[in-house]
Amino acid sequence: MTQTFTETVRLTDGRALRMAIAEPEHAVRGGLIVLHGDAAADVPATLAREGWLTVVPESGEGQIIEDFDAAGVWLSERDISSDRLGVLGFDLGGGYALEIAAKRSIGAAVSIAAPGILEPGSASLPALRDIAGELSCPWLGVYGEADGFATAEAIEVLKRAVAGSEVAHDVLTVPAEEHRFDRDQEVAAGVLHRVVNWFDAHLR
Repeated sequence: MTQTFTETVRLTDGRALRMAIAEPEHAVRGGLIVLHGDAAADVPATLAREGWLTVVPESGEGQIIEDFDAAGVWLSERDISSDRLGVLGFDLGGGYALEIAAKRSIGAAVSIAAPGILEPGSASLPALRDIAGELSCPWLGVYGEADGFATAEAIEVLKRAVAGSEVAHDVLTVPAEEHRFDRDQEVAAGVLHRVVNWFDAHLR
């Protein structure tokens, strides 16, 4: 049975980072860091059942990249190498997942409903179109049609920007109700399957 628990990690700046952790029942295939302030408990557990040691840092805005790095160190101490490490971000966390894919050497990244394509979605993030061509690892972006996070025109801008990347990438647009597997895994089963397959293909 998948085990879930919370652990507090002491960071070099003196802060304590709390992380929700879901451990696979059997062999660990790799590690995933989920950037989602209120990730439903079944998301980490679902990923752990697929064999991924999954960590959800309790981050504040402006500290997400640093907390990702800290979670990555925690995973490395458990024999998760950088090429077996992935990041999955929802909403603003999806924007940070894209930035991490551009600035860190990891195995793969996925962004769900990341805002801020044309203009920064946060004071601590660049516009996504400005960094999409700089990917250092495979990246998958998923948007729901008319979900309020990005217009069809903005998504086309993102597709053109990411086309300049030299690594595997894809940008999907699906019906709005079918992409948020953090809210309803049954309705969004197709996107969840694509996300799991993305990590399966690239974290080796």
